Amino acid sequence: MACQSPSTQHLYQHLYQPLPKRGSLRTATIHPGTPDDDIVISMQQVKFDDNNAAEFEALSYVWGSPDNPEVIFVCDKSGNHTTLGVTRNLACALRHVRYANRPRTMWIDAICIDQSNEAEKGPQVAMMSDIYQQAPIVVAWLGPERDGSEQAMDQISSFGSQIQWDWKSQKLEPSENSTNPSAADQMIPLPFNAETLSSIHHLLSRPWFERLWIRQEIYLANSHAIIMCGSRQILWSSFRHALIGITQKGCAFNFPEYHEHQQRINFLRDFIWQPRLVFLESLRNYFTNAKCGDPRDRIFGVLGLLNDAERALGIVPDYAKTVAQVYEDVVVRFLDRSGIEILHQCQYPGSGIQGPSWVPDWSQPSSVVSTLRTTFASSQLKSWQKVPEPGVLSVFGVSCVVVERVESAHFQNTDASDASKWKAFSKFQHTLSQLDLDRPSCTGGSTFDAYVRTLVCGKFDDWRYPPQENYPNMEAGRAALRTVLEPPSALLTAEPWRYFSVESSARRYISEMVDKAKGRALFNGGENYVGYAPASAQPGDQVCVLLGCSSPLALRPVGNGGFLVVGECFVPGISQGEAFLGPLPPNVQLVGTDPPEYENLYPTGFFDTSTGLLSFEDPRLSQLPIDLGEFRQRLRNNPVATIEVDHDILRQRGVNLVRFDLV
Repeated sequence: MACQSPSTQHLYQHLYQPLPKRGSLRTATIHPGTPDDDIVISMQQVKFDDNNAAEFEALSYVWGSPDNPEVIFVCDKSGNHTTLGVTRNLACALRHVRYANRPRTMWIDAICIDQSNEAEKGPQVAMMSDIYQQAPIVVAWLGPERDGSEQAMDQISSFGSQIQWDWKSQKLEPSENSTNPSAADQMIPLPFNAETLSSIHHLLSRPWFERLWIRQEIYLANSHAIIMCGSRQILWSSFRHALIGITQKGCAFNFPEYHEHQQRINFLRDFIWQPRLVFLESLRNYFTNAKCGDPRDRIFGVLGLLNDAERALGIVPDYAKTVAQVYEDVVVRFLDRSGIEILHQCQYPGSGIQGPSWVPDWSQPSSVVSTLRTTFASSQLKSWQKVPEPGVLSVFGVSCVVVERVESAHFQNTDASDASKWKAFSKFQHTLSQLDLDRPSCTGGSTFDAYVRTLVCGKFDDWRYPPQENYPNMEAGRAALRTVLEPPSALLTAEPWRYFSVESSARRYISEMVDKAKGRALFNGGENYVGYAPASAQPGDQVCVLLGCSSPLALRPVGNGGFLVVGECFVPGISQGEAFLGPLPPNVQLVGTDPPEYENLYPTGFFDTSTGLLSFEDPRLSQLPIDLGEFRQRLRNNPVATIEVDHDILRQRGVNLVRFDLV
């Protein structure tokens, strides 16, 4: 039945009829119209469960400012209607996505969820990942045409259709139907003139790219998902290929927004490179730059992207809980199933959400560019943890180093401009020049080599198995650090890595060094230990290795036997399980792996350089008086399996294992 004229408004008292508790949602049918017509929709309840497939599209968009809302008309089954205020950005989207001659049914969160009903919001939000995953088409709305967006969309579509990214080799390749294979050559600049580059910059500066919720909305969508700006549409797959290509290729032309564009691309890196599945212990890596209005959505907005094991933790959106309660609930659930690995996400101080220091403050961006995945400090030993009282987490570990001196790395607040990076790099260069690099290291080698390893957190080409040429090697690191220690005039440009040839491993070392320095501080401690600690570390902090946590952690004594978790560290000599099991055999090397048969696990392996064989079992475990049979059997199916070892066995081997009460 057609709606009556909006001029004869009828007060519709029950716009949102209560939904059944499970398996139902509302959809919005957008009535056909011309661009100047009023927006008229109908809402209907539909079943949405395993037995009822989605027969509606889903809209991904930014709500926009709530100020000065636009009125749309909601038509009921009798032809009567009432008004509903929506943001101007949503109204603009509705005008663009509606058809001229037929209705279009979509799921749109601001309309289909009763936003005034907190009891309804939780269960509906919990369904959002399934909605976007099952919708036949997801439409991502960037906004209306402006700033040359038509040209940007056309050029992105063309470029994205020519290339693809090989995740295994980490290189651009021509797409299957490419007519221009050179488009994938990373040595050839982007095929855009200055005007196009400027229009692309403005397109990528739109708010949609910053919104947290769009991450699961677009990454869970099927291959029919489209990016829409004004009247232009591009398949999301082509759009993402183009984004990756833009990060990998240089610009042949200068343009007015060049520096802002570099900053924007850097800002969007976690969005562009986001994997299909994510892990709670790495949330701050993936979503540092994403924005949301409610800090609780840092969890609720990504539930659909979690791996299967963590989706099984049973985290349910509940907006009746405070931010601190939501975050602590997540950590306690994680501890019960997966141990204390999540602690490496903690960074003290947080924003003041009033939670314990052992609960990551996901409301704040990560102070470091990336957490450390080159460490294996607890080896394969299982964690022991207990929450003896609210706000306290008890764990066992070893205090290895007391911090004596801390030197800032100076990269906390740099931006993409040459001047900012050069200023920070010059300060960092001065800091490095003041270090005592000639004294012996705790590892038995030189302190110079310990710093070479620390400055990139051990991320060399042989860290991965098989080795990856896009990482620097140790020899190049030594050469690069010697150059860095020369007077500033030795570095000829504002971007110091450009001092080396494009393909040089030394250039890659300098770039990696700058990346790892952000948010960190160099420290030294007793027994000639050196390493990286959080920028907030201070003398007196203890660098500890805890059973079940792969990264050493800086802990701060606070009286009454309690400790604050300051953050993760990289320390040569204790980052590869030495605190519990002693050093690795000389012929065995710790490596990161990505075996295709263990998708999304990324287990740490042990490479025997004398035989060329890779194993997922730490060879040092065989020295313990324990039966490894059952562990080895589990390891065949799960290369990240852990083994529980009696604490007395470790103590009998001289390990000073103590209890830490984290507060």
